Amino acid sequence: MSNYIENRYEFVYLFDVTNGNPNGDPDAGNAPRQDFETGKGLVTDVCLKRKIRNYVDMAKENIPPFEIHVREGAFLSEHHKRAHLAIEKETVELTVPVDLVDEFKQFIGYPDGVVFDSEKKPPCLLLSLDELEETEKKVKKIKEKKKKTDADNPKLLSPAAKSVMLELFIDSKEKRAAQWMCKNFFDVRTFGAVMSTGDMRCGQIRGPVQFSFAESIEPITVKDIPMSRTAAVSIDEPGQKGLGASKSIVPYAL
Repeated sequence: MSNYIENRYEFVYLFDVTNGNPNGDPDAGNAPRQDFETGKGLVTDVCLKRKIRNYVDMAKENIPPFEIHVREGAFLSEHHKRAHLAIEKETVELTVPVDLVDEFKQFIGYPDGVVFDSEKKPPCLLLSLDELEETEKKVKKIKEKKKKTDADNPKLLSPAAKSVMLELFIDSKEKRAAQWMCKNFFDVRTFGAVMSTGDMRCGQIRGPVQFSFAESIEPITVKDIPMSRTAAVSIDEPGQKGLGASKSIVPYAL
């Protein structure tokens, strides 16, 4: 995981199918997806991601950092809760510009919950994530008092200092939770995820790996294979045998 991708790449991946159904269409009785104008077979981007998720799930046994977020039988909100529980004791740290150090030293106690560590090199603000939301409200109140100057009210920070304080809340609980999700879940950091629903939100991640629909090189032929049932359903009707179901396949496609 140390070899990060630094550039943008586009690639074409070829795969074939023999006597199988690469992607069933639920609106067409699970028949292979097909473009009815060209006759070519289709596999959706979601289906391709599902195949990758399933492989990683089996190969890495759903253990961090290769857990799968969108997994059969999983509850997404439970993963979000895990993220928030994991980060609740973390601290937000923001480097303070050198020209604002003296000003922040004068306002160590305001707003409550913010600690200014001038001993660090470079100096920084420290804020518990548990106190983040309440402190954010107080800082926003500072911003709303536009008419008052520092001379009128020495408790107000200068515009430059206010900007630094408000920047602190970009690194919020939601963002930290999203970072935790990326660290632990393969499909979140790879494909991205929308995790902005529910009480414990983890924001939205735009994944670096994306797919378009797969399309067959040539038009496909779809065959329906009927299957007969040799066993009867009920002892009262032993003659009820025959057609049991059917399966749609593509004999071959690339």
